[in-house]
This record gives sequence, structure tokens and C-alpha cells, in this order.
Amino acid sequence: MENFIRTVLEKLTVEEKISLVSGTSNMGIGKIPRLGIREVFMADGPQGIRREGTPDMTNTALPCGLALAASFDTELAQQYGGVIAEDARACGIRASLGPGMNLMRTPLNGRTFEYYGEDPVLSGRIAAGYIKGCQAKGVAACPKHLALNNQEICRTIGNSICDHAVLRDLYLENFEIAVTGGKPQMVMTAYNKINGIQASEYEYTQKKFLREECGFDGVTVSDWGGTHDIKKALLGGQDLEMGGGENTLARKNLAAHIKNGDVPMDVLDNAVLNNLRLLYRMGAFDKEENCSGYKLCSDESLKFVRRAAVEGAVLLENKNSFLPLERGRYKKITVTGPSANFKHHIRSVVYGGGSGATYPPYEVTVYDALKARFGADCEVNLAPGILHELEEIMPEKMIREDFDAEYFDDIETMYNGGEPFLVRKENPININYGSMNVGGVSDDSISERKFAGRLHGFITPVKSGHIGIQLGINQMYAKFRVNGKEITCGNFDIYAPVCELQVEKDVPVEIDIEVNYYPNKGAGISLRYFDFDNQRMQTAIELAAASDLVIYVGGSNHIFDKEGIGWGNVPYSDIPSMKLPYGQSEFIAKLYDANPNICVVLLNGSALEVEEFADKVPAMLEMFYPGMECGNAVADILFGEKTPQGRLPFSWCRKLEDYPPHANKSYPGTVDDNAHVNYLEGMFIGYRYMDKEKIDVRYPFGYGLSYGKFEHEMVETVRNGAHDFSVRVRVKNISDIADAEVIQLYVGSDEFPERPVKALRDFVKVKLNGNEEKIVELKLGKRDFSHYSRMKNAICFYPGKYNIYLGTSANDIFAASTVEPE
Repeated sequence: MENFIRTVLEKLTVEEKISLVSGTSNMGIGKIPRLGIREVFMADGPQGIRREGTPDMTNTALPCGLALAASFDTELAQQYGGVIAEDARACGIRASLGPGMNLMRTPLNGRTFEYYGEDPVLSGRIAAGYIKGCQAKGVAACPKHLALNNQEICRTIGNSICDHAVLRDLYLENFEIAVTGGKPQMVMTAYNKINGIQASEYEYTQKKFLREECGFDGVTVSDWGGTHDIKKALLGGQDLEMGGGENTLARKNLAAHIKNGDVPMDVLDNAVLNNLRLLYRMGAFDKEENCSGYKLCSDESLKFVRRAAVEGAVLLENKNSFLPLERGRYKKITVTGPSANFKHHIRSVVYGGGSGATYPPYEVTVYDALKARFGADCEVNLAPGILHELEEIMPEKMIREDFDAEYFDDIETMYNGGEPFLVRKENPININYGSMNVGGVSDDSISERKFAGRLHGFITPVKSGHIGIQLGINQMYAKFRVNGKEITCGNFDIYAPVCELQVEKDVPVEIDIEVNYYPNKGAGISLRYFDFDNQRMQTAIELAAASDLVIYVGGSNHIFDKEGIGWGNVPYSDIPSMKLPYGQSEFIAKLYDANPNICVVLLNGSALEVEEFADKVPAMLEMFYPGMECGNAVADILFGEKTPQGRLPFSWCRKLEDYPPHANKSYPGTVDDNAHVNYLEGMFIGYRYMDKEKIDVRYPFGYGLSYGKFEHEMVETVRNGAHDFSVRVRVKNISDIADAEVIQLYVGSDEFPERPVKALRDFVKVKLNGNEEKIVELKLGKRDFSHYSRMKNAICFYPGKYNIYLGTSANDIFAASTVEPE
């Protein structure tokens, strides 16, 4: 390969070289026909290949990244990456823009659901598994975002200020593990600055860390629109500017920089070589893309989704072995809560989480699954009680026909009866305009120009009653009329007032929308719908009281757990609080009072405040966002057909102030034109901080209950070399239930009091049949006794006496010992 791509390099003109260091289109690279280089394509892919804007957008909706991390299973992560690649290859995609792997500094980060928790070893090893599984099927993986993108607030303009030792020791270690263990073909940089330097220009991370320390030989790529100065980016180690097209900085400015000598030719050549290597690996030199043998949403993929959801599910409470439920015992079951029959995945990019959005061909809700499985044996009733705000986005079934849309050169032309330059149909549930919407959405026909637009159409109520209609606006001006009545509206990131009205079933409501657009990097509008049914909650409580069993399904949704799509200080880009939205805690308490036989199932993307009910309810199951087979996986677990096998990949605190960025008030930082955030807590995030400050957490990192019961015993610690050790542990399942246990190995040292009390260094998931026992082995090596040296500006090995801890969570330690690496 190397000889071949160097031969290609020699044949390239300067113009062709420049074209190779930026995208050919929003998701395409390559495209030099005279040298046989095809355009090849990438797609967002943290938890499913997202093909926004394509005629058939369907894909396998896998459990979210946090659920995958909760599995503590690197083999499962490798299979997960394989499913991503299977879908990608089936639709001609050759790079997946994932995994996302920024650490959880705060539970309010909107993208926590995509990422792999608070610990770098867990995050890095899960990411390495994803990368290996994805690339084994010929799809490049792209871990992201390097580095310090730990909140969505001001992520595109903010400056993450972090001590260099903390950056290297904590926030880069997961990337180190992923890159050295998974060998990704791409790495994406962050939007934010790192200590005052744009991440896309940061020489330390892109050159010294990635290439010198980790041996990376792939492509460093900017996030879409994340290149600010092409000269500084190339000199800082960036290889590829994305998105693409003629307006990239490389295509507009790089030729002049080359001519003036600002960017030496060897710097450009090095970036081009890296891109040629990637193109070779992606099959760009093949005559055509070979999709045969790959199937989108295959039966095997769907079976995997269901299994992965079970393996990432965390049983938080199970008082008096309330679970598993006994089939045939219950004659009347009430399924309630806002997620009971809610589809989290079949949404738009804006309301599906951003780049992590997925579009499955179907989604099984918990109510769907319980009704299908047990409806013949007992009465299964649905009474949500509360609806997610997201459910009140205008339902698809009310849009009988797409709206008529006309676009004009400017607002004067539109108002003065001029001719539109474009007439087409639009679905007003969510319309994105912009040359590069951050989620990857583009509309090339009108995105690069100023325009005014007029949309007209009807919604048709599916029932009579009191409703509200609202227009959501993102970075543009709009006017809004309902049945001819004008609703006051305006500019930028606001919602119009809710228009309340009485409607009759099947009687259309007329909607008119006017927009005035100036080219920017992401703008949009969306219609929202509210059903003012005040009896909903009381109906659910009454039905619960008359039932044998209540299954509450709630949590959060992707209005909260999402990428902060937009530029600058985008409102509501992070999660507003840890509280369950829409008054769910109070509702659960009322349901418990009505019927204490209640199981709470949570679908969400971060830690939530559960203090009002966690000590009361007999069972609580955390599923995160478990993918398109959600309901079947939940039913499997509740009725004991499968066992929940996940462990928490983060510390679940009782209140927000127990997390360090909230205790030290450094989050969200300054959010004005000088947006910045100071990482005042240093190394001490997650359980490291909880250990240091002796915080009483609700559920510790690594925690999860089982249906089975286990005994654990440290057998021996064997020295394999000067600084290499094997720790052998006997794990016995003392129940009749086949189940899995996760053994976690932590290391700390009294000789380095400035360091964390302990840090995870290895883990193993062991699956055991009933009454089976196994000896498992965990390993320690030189890297586990090393940390950053300011004097040497490098990770250095430190000999001495170290404490080793074996546990089933950060707080549940069953054995401790010491080792002395030399």
C-alpha cells in the first residue's frame, strides 16, 4: 500500500492535492477520476449509520453508547462495531463517524448518552472494541472528539481550560487506549479550543500524542465546520477539513498559502499521504463499491440489538427479589409513564439526538412487547399519565400531505408578488436549512443564498379536543399563522407563543409559515403540538390502583439528551437539570401510593434524580436508550427470560451538587463571546472525586444487581515480570440462574497522595451457568503504574508499592492487596 500511494502522490497536481485535504461533498472525499480515485462516503455512526436526507434512511438502531459501556464487555463492543459496518457496507458507506468517547465530567452534558461514561479505561477499551469490529468489515472508524468536548454549551466557540497533566493523564487516556488497541483509520477533533488553541490546530494532540505516542497512521479530521484557519490546521497536524465542497477553507485559501510558502509542500504532502492511505483502505481505488453480501437491518443485527440491550441493562433496585416477575401470576397489568408506548428512535435529527440519531424501520415499545407477549393471558392496559414533550412534536399522522413551499430571492420579492425561484413540498415537522447543519444535514439547493420562504398546508386532528400548536425557530426569522390568526414571532432560537384552539376530529387546521433566511451554518423550523388532556394522570392512577402490577416506563428523551445542533451559545444545548422531566417523580410517588407493586423502567441518557422514589419502589431497571428492540429486551428481563447484565459506567449521585463541576461551580463556565470553562477539579471526576471527598452516592460506578448470586475470592497475584502481574479471581454462581458478573480491578498508591485513591485498570465480564464457578484473570502492566511527568512532559513509569483492589463496583471491594513493580 505505501509504495502505491506514494506513486499516486507523485502524479497529483497541487490543485488535486488541495482537493484531497477537504471533503468533496458534505460526507464525501476523494474523487479524482483521472487517477482512478472514486468519491467514497462516510456517515454519522455512534449507534447506527445515520443517512440523513437519503431516500431510504432506515438503519439498525443499536443501544446507545452509554448502554454499550454498561455492558463492560469488549467482545460485545466488537460485535456492535460489526453491526455498524454491516449496515454501512449495505448502503455503500465506508466510514462511520464514531465511536463518540468524551468522558462524563457532568451528567448535564447533552451527549452523555452517546459516550462511554466517566472512566478512561472503560471508555477506551469499549471504543477499541467498536473500532476493531467496524474496521474488520472494511469500514473506517473515527473516534471523537479530540479533546475536552465535555459539554454541549458553547462547544463550537468555547475554550476548555485544563491543566496539561490532567489533559494527558485523564482526558487523553481513553483515546490512547482506543488508538493503540483499536488502530482507527480516522480520529475527529473537537469544535472547542484546548487551552486557547483550536482543537483542529492543536499540535500536541494531533502530532505528539496521536502520532508519536500512539503510533496513529490514519487521518485527523475536523468536525464539520471545525476548521477555522487552514494554514494553522495543517501546520498543527490536521489532514482533512470537513464538510465539503467549493467553500471549504482549503479550496478557497490553501493555494495562496502554498504559493507564499506559508504552508510548506512537505506539510501538504504528508496530509495528502494520510488521506490517500485512508482512501485506499476505504476502497476508493476499486472500480466500484461492492455492497453484495451485506444487508441493512439483517435478522442477525436485530437479534444482536436485543441481546446488547439486555447486556447493558442495569438493575438498580430489586427489593425482596421482586424481579423477575412470575408469568401467569398477574391478571391485570397497567403500563404507564411517558415512555410506555413512545418511540425514542424514529425521529428527526434534531429530535433524535443529533449525530447520534437513528432511523429504524420499526421500534418495539414496552407496551407493544408486553401486550403482544401476555395480552392473551391477562389484561394489559396502557395509560401513560404523562407524555414526553417530544411526543407533542407534531405527530406524523396529522400531516396528511406535505406543505406547499415557495422560496423567493428576498422578503420584498415575496411580499410584492414576485416569482419564486423554487417551489417544492416540505414536511414541517422539522425543516433544516443551512450549508452545513451540525448534525450533517444539508440542503444544497438553497443553503448558500439569502432567501425568503412561504409554507402553506393543513394538519388534520385525529381526535376532538383542546390542543395547542407552536412553531419552533432556530437561528432565523419567522412568522406564523393558524387558521388565519397571526401568532407573534421573531428571530433566533425561540418558540412562538402556543396557539390554543378547540378542534374537531378530521377537520383540517390551516397553517401558514413565513421565513427570512440569511446563509448560516444551521437553521430550521419545526411544528410542535400539545394535547391539553388534564385527566391523563388521574386516569393512569385509577387504573394502576385496580391492577395487580404496574410497570412504569419513563426517564428522558432526545429533547434533553442530544447534540447541541447550532453555532455559538445555542440555547438548551445541555440538559437543564437532573430532575426527571414533566413531574415524573411526583407521578411515580402517586402510583406507588395507589399500588406498591410497581416496577420502574428508565430510558434515558444520563444520571437522573431518583431520591423521591428509589427507596420505595420494589424494583428499578435502567435501560438507557436500548435501541429498536427496546420493548422485547425489557420484557425478557422483567419476566426472567434474560438477566440484566449491565453495570453503571458512571457514578450516580443523589444530587447535582455532588458532581465536581457543580460543586466547584465551574460548569458551564462563561458563555459570552469569550466562552470558556475551567476544569478546576483536575483529575477528580466521577468516582475519583467521590473517593476523595467521601461522597455518599446513590449508586457507585460499576454497580449493578443480578438475578443470580455470586461469591468472589482472590486466588493469587502472580508476578510475570518487573512490572507485569496477573491477578486471579475465583467467581462462583451460587444460584440456579445463569447470569454474568463483572470483576473490576482498581489500583492506587499511598506514595502518590496527589493521585486518586484508586483508578480502574482492568475488568472482566464472566458468564456462569447456575452453580458454576470459573477462575478469571486480570492483568496489570507498566502503563498501570505510570502517569504524566511534568518534568519529562511524558507518561512515565513510577516504581513503588501499589494497592490493588478487587470489586464489583467502585464502592464494593471484596479483596485488597499490594504489589511492587520495579
